Order: sequence, then structure tokens, then C-alpha cells
Amino acid sequence: ISQLDLGNSFKSLHNQSQLRIRLSNNGLRNLSTDFLVNLYTKNVTSMHICGNRFESLHLKLFYQLETLKTLRLRHCRVRHIHISRGHRTLEELDLSHNNIGYHQPSFCSNSGRTATFPMLRKLHLRGNTLHFVHKFSAAHWGCLHQLEYLDISNNFISVLHTNAFAELRSLTE
Repeated sequence: ISQLDLGNSFKSLHNQSQLRIRLSNNGLRNLSTDFLVNLYTKNVTSMHICGNRFESLHLKLFYQLETLKTLRLRHCRVRHIHISRGHRTLEELDLSHNNIGYHQPSFCSNSGRTATFPMLRKLHLRGNTLHFVHKFSAAHWGCLHQLEYLDISNNFISVLHTNAFAELRSLTE
């Protein structure tokens, strides 16, 4: 099935109070605007696109899903996350069990001062290939002032710099 066909199948969805989309384990190799264009006017609060095969992922595709609160992209073989635009309403981002390592995504812009996901409360990076969490990590996620939960367990972290999480003042777990 093509992304355009899949995207067209969303046309007939009626706007419900909350719409949850699950497209896990479908062998998708990339995502494009064709895939999401018919969801932009819907009240999508949650998307689960786990178990697919994306090497590279551009999170700007989800920017126009203005009511999206949860985005799960587990087990998708992702190596590179591109964040050129953030998302104003996203509260939970799950990138667990991918191949994110040396190219850690930056969730901040303007040298770490502005959050691209200002409402993000939960960030899951469990089971990736992260090797270090250094003092410059503040530029990657130090601006996430609402972040309460950060899971970086089951990685290959060999360097954990002192005060790497100092800017995450709301962090409880």
C-alpha cells in the first residue's frame, strides 16, 4: 500500500472528540506529507507508528497535527531524527528501541534556549545506542522545562557528565 493510498483512506474519518491512530508493524520505510495531509484537520491526539523501518525521520511532518499529545515511534530502526520545527502540544515522545546513537536529536533551538517541544513531559530513549550524555546535552534537551520523565536506560552510555541534567528542573524520574 502506498502512503498516498494510506493518506487518502483518512479522508472519510469523521472528526471525533479524540482520534487515536495506530499504524504499527506495517513495513513503512518513510513518511511523507501525503501520508498525513488528511489528518491535519482531524482531532488526532495519539499516533502509534511502531515497528516500521525508518532510518531517518523528520518530525516536522507532525507539526500540523495541532492536537497531537502522544507520538510513539518504537522499534522503527531510526538512526537520525531531524527536528526543524517543533510541536506546541506534544506531551510524550517515545523513540525507544531504535538506533539513535552518536547523532542525538536536539530538542532545543537558539543554542539551547528555546524548546521545540515546549509541552513535552515524557521522553523515551530507552534501548537505543546512546554512548554519552555530556555537558553539552543541555543544548539538546536542557530547554525542556516541562520534562518530568526521561528514560535513557538500556543504552551503551559510557560517559555521563556531571550536571548533564541540571537544566531539567521538572525531572522526577
